[in-house]
Amino acid sequence: MKTRFILSVLSMLVMSTIGMQMSCSDDKEPSEPDCTTLDVTVPSANIVEPTDCVSNNGQLTAVASGGEEPYQYKIGAGAYQASAVFSNLSAGTYLISVKDKNNCEATSSNIVIDNPTSTLTAVTDTQQNTECVGGNGSITVTASGGSDPYEYKIGAGAYGATTTFSNLEAGTYSITVKDSDGCTVTLNASVTQGDTNVTYDADIKPLLVAKCSFSGCHPDNGNWFDYATAKSKASVIKTKTGNKSMPKGGAAAPGGALSDDQIKLIACWVDAGAPQN
Repeated sequence: MKTRFILSVLSMLVMSTIGMQMSCSDDKEPSEPDCTTLDVTVPSANIVEPTDCVSNNGQLTAVASGGEEPYQYKIGAGAYQASAVFSNLSAGTYLISVKDKNNCEATSSNIVIDNPTSTLTAVTDTQQNTECVGGNGSITVTASGGSDPYEYKIGAGAYGATTTFSNLEAGTYSITVKDSDGCTVTLNASVTQGDTNVTYDADIKPLLVAKCSFSGCHPDNGNWFDYATAKSKASVIKTKTGNKSMPKGGAAAPGGALSDDQIKLIACWVDAGAPQN
């Protein structure tokens, strides 16, 4: 009986040690979900126009398909919600995004709500953000119709005469144009991420060495200090650093936790195809 007890304890210790080592990362990662089937649209029958140019009583109802239910929805840069219905909308151009059970995301093409009582309209021209930490993207708005002069605002900011909004990070922004009659039109514009020139040799390997080089992490659970290995695990590295499960131990790790800016660098590197130099 004593021998069996000792063997049982030893077995438990071995399994616990293996579990601790695997909590950092290893080569047996679960397969990633197929996000390519997820889609979201807004049929014309699901669009309700506002009653006049000063009323925000328009409405959109999104329809998602593919992926894996349940779905969540958001409009522009808003927060995700369970409902596919978006109300209290003015005339304008909108983007609807959907997220499924596996955190896959998809965004619609432009959805236009017309204003039946005003000719005010606007379009945007965007410039990519080519910085990883910070932003240098821009959105320029051109208004027409309605009654000039026009005023412009981004997000919840104040109206002004500025037609170009600069120093923007990649993301979706809400732009509102108002004419002298008080009529408004809202635009959802997306600034995309351009080439940030973040590379493995110059930016990522030094981070991995500084933060993840200790017993029980790396190279114990995969030599991510080797470029070929790191590239093959790029999506895993992005996921684990993004949810702050890497480095193992977080702030208590020998090199400390990754900063938010360092996590952004890793994401930029992965999104650019994980270049070496």
